[in-house]
Amino acid sequence: MKSRAGVTIDGGFSTHTLVPDAKYLLDYDPLPIDMAATLMCSGITAYGALKRLVDRPRQRNILLIGLGGVGMMGLSIAPAMFKQKISVADLSASARDAALNNGASFAYDPSEADIAKRIIKETEGGFDCVVDFAGSEKSMAFAVSVLARGGKVVVSGLMGGQFSLPMVQWIYKRMTIEGFMTGTLDEAKELMTLARAGKIKPTPMKEEPMKDAQKWIEQLRAGKVVGRIMLKN
Repeated sequence: MKSRAGVTIDGGFSTHTLVPDAKYLLDYDPLPIDMAATLMCSGITAYGALKRLVDRPRQRNILLIGLGGVGMMGLSIAPAMFKQKISVADLSASARDAALNNGASFAYDPSEADIAKRIIKETEGGFDCVVDFAGSEKSMAFAVSVLARGGKVVVSGLMGGQFSLPMVQWIYKRMTIEGFMTGTLDEAKELMTLARAGKIKPTPMKEEPMKDAQKWIEQLRAGKVVGRIMLKN
């Protein structure tokens, strides 16, 4: 496993980091530094997940599940990659409102009674493309319940748990499920090109002092952060 600052080695809140080769240094001008920073974290993850759907033979609609930092970034990137309207789903009302204010056409609450039946009816058969940015048992169950026949789910979230599906349903829906972790260097360059061309809208973001890092980690755990918190010295 490769070393990742703040994940497998210390240094997640460092002001500087060492890279093994200059090829990993990408020019981000004229982007603001905070937007450029998020592109190389949540941005490349969201972009890579969405890219796994661009070759689908049928793309009537797309659903993004989970509106954390990666999900909101996915919402910002998706309009540059897909022509159809973007729908989102999240348990948080504030996250759904933020998504509607940042480009989503429809926002669903997965906990709402009979929501899957309503979505199947409103979408005339379900969603052809789904990205699960949560990656939990409940989010995957919801994803499959609103997936159209022949549709595909890309799972990028890491909340964890177990997922099972009756074999007959798998066959009947002719579905595809693909797991995805993060993008490649070439995909990072593709994403940066889109952003520098002004094709990606910034996600909700605010700056806070580095000394308050623990406070915001706790807020994040409690589900009280919408978008991104940028920590600065």
